[in-house]
Amino acid sequence: MLEPDNLSVLSEAGVAQKIYGLMMVLKGLTELELCCVNSKENFSENKRYLKKRMAEEKNSKVQNLLRADLEMLEAMEREECGAREFLVIIRFHENEVRELGPILSRVEKAFREQAIRVRRAETEDLKRILSVYFSQIVAAEGLEDYDGERWVTFCECFF
Repeated sequence: MLEPDNLSVLSEAGVAQKIYGLMMVLKGLTELELCCVNSKENFSENKRYLKKRMAEEKNSKVQNLLRADLEMLEAMEREECGAREFLVIIRFHENEVRELGPILSRVEKAFREQAIRVRRAETEDLKRILSVYFSQIVAAEGLEDYDGERWVTFCECFF
């Protein structure tokens, strides 16, 4: 996962250096792919529903409540509009699995040599990213490894 710098505080030369550094890494490591994903929820369906309800609603007080909900969702979207995550993807062939550690270390080193912060994605990062990608929601608490896992209780049974 790339950890981007705040480019708005860098000089023009600093931004150019970051672009050049990223270009050099990508040029030197042809097995890399870059992916940009949303890291926050998408409220478009909710907003569409609220607008539809506002048009159908006859009671002005309920319309005002629906309008307030819509404004709240729009404010949340504005705050999160720049919420993107940048991923470096490396596709491995079956015969390269044994060399996984050295390959990842070489890629990390190439980024760090260009002063680009990078870290390996952890299991929770991957679950969160896939959750947003497939369902457009972010779970408040940790995501389950298996669907319905929180409902399963384990007990010792004797036969």
